[in-house]
Amino acid sequence: MLRIAAPPTIAHRFLPPIVARFTKANPQLEVVFEVLSSDVLVTNTAEDRHDIGVTDTAVAHDSVHSDLLIASEAICALPSRHPLAARDVIRPEDLEGQAFIVLTRRHSGRTQTDRLFDKVGVRRNVVIETATAVSAAEFVREGLGVALLNPFPIVHQLGSGIVVRPFEPAIPYRTCFLSPASRPLSLAAADFMTLVRKSLT
Repeated sequence: MLRIAAPPTIAHRFLPPIVARFTKANPQLEVVFEVLSSDVLVTNTAEDRHDIGVTDTAVAHDSVHSDLLIASEAICALPSRHPLAARDVIRPEDLEGQAFIVLTRRHSGRTQTDRLFDKVGVRRNVVIETATAVSAAEFVREGLGVALLNPFPIVHQLGSGIVVRPFEPAIPYRTCFLSPASRPLSLAAADFMTLVRKSLT
């Protein structure tokens, strides 16, 4: 058995075709694929309930081993007709008073973003907090405001009605594999990790 877990955006927008390919190539394995919030995923991995997890939440847990998959930097997602869409780069001062869509506070990226805006003294007009980058992007499409998002894995799947621009200063994201630190990685988990990495090349 291989037990895989991921938070909603990664689980729904990135992993399914890879999990399907892996399952077809390993018919002797039972694959369990769970969609969980990142905080639950970390706790469950520490307790050896999953063999491998994929998340972009910062992890500092002695019972969880973390292995970098991809590093990225926040992008600013805007409705396509937004005045700021004419800019090449978005900076904090551009967003003073702008209607803003934020991820809920359980996201480590939310903490980084809040600290940055507090540091530079820019006040955002938060209109909605939401649980996933996918829902945040949909609220941007509906014209509710702008959002700072991890581009992985959704940047090429946003479709019409949204434009993205680089954001400076950089807000870094690290999407990592997680595994229980209490035991060696299984061969199946290692093979799955290799397949996921190959999908990015």
